[in-house]
Parts: sequence; C-alpha cells; structure tokens
Amino acid sequence: MNIVVLGGNLSKDPKLSKTASGISVLNCTIAVNRDYKDKDGNYQTDFIDFTCFKQTAEFLNKIAHKGSFVIIKGSWQVRKYVNKDNQEVYVNEVVCENVQVPPTPKAEGDEAKPKAKKSVTPQEAYDEVEVTDDMLPF
Repeated sequence: MNIVVLGGNLSKDPKLSKTASGISVLNCTIAVNRDYKDKDGNYQTDFIDFTCFKQTAEFLNKIAHKGSFVIIKGSWQVRKYVNKDNQEVYVNEVVCENVQVPPTPKAEGDEAKPKAKKSVTPQEAYDEVEVTDDMLPF
C-alpha cells in the first residue's frame, strides 16, 4: 500500500505549467516539521517535492502561495530520467490525489501584509475550473 498524507507549509510559490497535450501540472515543495527536537532544541524540517495534475493543480495554484499551510494526500513515486548531460537522475516525489488548504485565522496586523497571490475561497477556485467529461471517473 502506497499512501502518503503530509501537512506543512509551501516553501515556494506553486509553479503551474501545461503538458504538450494541455494537462495542467503543478510542482512545488512542502516543508514538514518533524515531531521531535534535535540536541540543540530545534525542530528539524523535511522539504518534500510534490506534483499535482488537472483540476487539483489549478485549484492549488489559485488559492495557495509560499507559506500557505496545505494538506496533501497521494502516493510516493520514484522516477528516473536521463538529463541533457546523459546522466541518470532519480526524482522522489509525492503525486497528489487530493489537496486541502484549511482556512487560517488572521493575526492582528495581517491586513497590511502583502500576499503573493489574490486570496480566493476554495469554492471560488473550484468554480473557475472547467470540468470536462474525460476528467470524470464514471
């Protein structure tokens, strides 16, 4: 069984692109804190790459930005390719099936802080995504 569920903050703004056939692809990195402190009393953080496709990619691109807390669910994938220098490169990443962006309470003075992206509700983000019959599993 290959199921991965992670909660953490985006370490950079999501990057949305399209495949040659027009499928939306989003690549990003999630920073996940470990549950224990090191010998110096600091929490260690793992930076884990993940990829989303189609409407999940479009949703995350519209609603999240660097620093946003997200919960991702998917499967771990190890793939390899040959780069332009003819070297084999291995990539470890989570391929997302589901992404959640829980609302965060506003702290005092948040109104003055600039946002990386326009803030929209999850419903507004989903309303803007066009769903076609070929995307449906039934």
